[in-house]
Formats: sequence, C-alpha cells, structure tokens
Amino acid sequence: MTMSRATVVVDRSDVLEMWADSVVENRRFSSAEDRILARYESDYPSLMPSSDELSDMGFDIIGLAMALEAGLDAEMFGKAYSLLDVAEFNIKLLTLGAGMDIALYNEGLSHLADIVAERA
Repeated sequence: MTMSRATVVVDRSDVLEMWADSVVENRRFSSAEDRILARYESDYPSLMPSSDELSDMGFDIIGLAMALEAGLDAEMFGKAYSLLDVAEFNIKLLTLGAGMDIALYNEGLSHLADIVAERA
C-alpha cells in the first residue's frame, strides 16, 4: 500500500487477501456468538483452522474463499481438510475448474469427515 496526502493506492492482491481472510473468518465458527467467544478463549473450538494456518498448509486462501462463497460446506471442510491433497484441492476446486458441482464436493467432504471420525 502506498500513501500520500492526496491518494491511497492499494494493491489489488492485498484487497483480495483481506476479502479472503474475512470470508474464512466469518465461516470459521458456527455462529457470531462463537466467533466473539473465541476472541476471549484461545482454544475455543472452530469449524476449521484460521486463514493463516490454512495458508501455511498450502491452501489457496483466495480460492478457498471463492469456494466457500459458492457454497462449500465449512464444517465438512474443517473436518476433512487433513485428508485432502492440498495441491489437488487448489487445482480442481479453487480454480472452479470446469464447473465443479459444489453440492457433490460437499458430499465427498462428508465422506472424508466420516473417515476422520473413524480414525479418532
């Protein structure tokens, strides 16, 4: 970001990252109350990791935000992300390759979430 007295110029990628962080943060918790409580309790349970944690794992946060906006189930994603091939996820879903059916993908995430639960 460059600032002068007359204008503020913001890099487009910075704006997209801020938007993506906001989308992920708004879906990390099952309710607004949970989101508020999490501010005061560091170990408060969330539906999925933070955008910083997901980014560190290699997830394309902007693409993930686009998928969440398109209807990707945040709870199922949060339960199944550890079994996903991150590179494959980024390529196939997040680029919205060839009109991927989000409802069908949510069903797949549900199946993976069941596998995670069985392993626990």
